[in-house]
Amino acid sequence: MRTRLRRGVEGACVRIHGRLTAKTPTFIGSGCRRINRSLQHIPGSVLRGSIGISLIKNFCINSRFVDNHAECKARDGCPYFEIFHRNNKGSSVIFRYAYPEHLGCKGGGVFLPEIRCVNSLGKPNIRTEKNFVCSSCGYATLNPLNLMKMEVEDFIDKNDPTAEMGFIEAIPPGSTFRLDIILEVGEKHYADLILSTLNWTLLKAGIGRWKNMGFGRFTVNAKAEIINLDDILRRAEDIDTANFSVKLISPMIISGGGPLTPSLLLESARRAYSKFLHHGKPSLPEVKLSRKILGVEKSGGWSLKSEKSRPVRKAVSAGSIFWFEGEKRSCELASALAALEYYAIGSFKPHGYGQIAIGKTSATET
Repeated sequence: MRTRLRRGVEGACVRIHGRLTAKTPTFIGSGCRRINRSLQHIPGSVLRGSIGISLIKNFCINSRFVDNHAECKARDGCPYFEIFHRNNKGSSVIFRYAYPEHLGCKGGGVFLPEIRCVNSLGKPNIRTEKNFVCSSCGYATLNPLNLMKMEVEDFIDKNDPTAEMGFIEAIPPGSTFRLDIILEVGEKHYADLILSTLNWTLLKAGIGRWKNMGFGRFTVNAKAEIINLDDILRRAEDIDTANFSVKLISPMIISGGGPLTPSLLLESARRAYSKFLHHGKPSLPEVKLSRKILGVEKSGGWSLKSEKSRPVRKAVSAGSIFWFEGEKRSCELASALAALEYYAIGSFKPHGYGQIAIGKTSATET
């Protein structure tokens, strides 16, 4: 039995994907505390903020930023408003986390975060530990980018708090990251604008800290393509809804700070089904959580628009994994889960939070 889809809709979404290559040293902080070691990935919020600021500067007719874009008299036809606010219905674009590529891997893998339980002195699962694992060959490492050490006295003002640390560890030139942006199919006419803005912003303006010192410059090699409805249905055929796993590819923020529950998973899957398969929310069979391995972290960031730190929130760590069991196989659930891989779970989806991957791993495996 195949999922019934609405006719006359051209595609599920637009995917902008490719490679980002660092041309200069780059430093990306966590936004939660002062550190001298860069993150080894590019959060979606960093890309979103940089692209958004560039669009505002290029298209906004006001001399200063508008806090409430819905009240702007020039909002009709404004690319920033239509892409980022979609007529007050939320963002039409999702900037997913960009993770480092595993250079030399024959399968073209990407280093993704993973949480695993660590046993000590015979005690079961007393703590968890996080590292990066290649999505193709399985090679694991704590430092996928081999960060470069730089003395701060050469370029940082003495009044900068980081100067007290003496040095920083930055992303070295030549590092490559996998770019992935999801755009609603109804806004596909903005794909070229997003690509051109991305190219200019990353090469000329930069991302991360110390952009005015030449840090954070990247070249972009990317393209836009339509993800068809059949692409999602073919992916659904590989999903066993009787026994499947949900792995977080990026941190997940849930109201109340809780973990992923069956009810939240099913509601998120229904929304993804409706959004990308262009059909009403389906009735999905119940599933139960059989096992989980998770980490918890603090998530923050820097707002380029307000020029201040964002509130620090509790998040379930990227790499956490949840195993679910269903009473029966369901075509609708499989399709909804396949669509959910293009969407996300929880809050701040446009910033890249809550990305997931559906797996086949049995909960009985270790």
